[in-house]
Amino acid sequence: MDSADEETKQTYREMETRLQEENKKTNAETDEVKAKMEKLKNNDKGQEDWEKMLDEAIDKGKKDPIERWDKLNKFGKDKIRKLKEKYRKPAVMVYTGGLRAVSGFISKAVDWLQTAWNTLEQ
Repeated sequence: MDSADEETKQTYREMETRLQEENKKTNAETDEVKAKMEKLKNNDKGQEDWEKMLDEAIDKGKKDPIERWDKLNKFGKDKIRKLKEKYRKPAVMVYTGGLRAVSGFISKAVDWLQTAWNTLEQ
């Protein structure tokens, strides 16, 4: 195996690791909101506290994705640019597939938050 092949494999591993970290980060953020919501569920001021907490989470969420996606874009370009030309297109396909998975996970987290909010309002 030549060094170019090993470098390519290493680049793929780094991209995979980065995408897994993004999924874990999103999962942790969702779990944090869920835990806070559960804690507030039986609180007398629950409605006010829940609304405040969700407003804060949404405000933070509006800012984070743009920066997160910009960083993922830069990371992918930086890694793929270093590959030999013949490996770039497959790397782009793999990386964008991973980005779709991250996006799908984020979408599910947002859906969960919306369902939790709807349950609270009932």
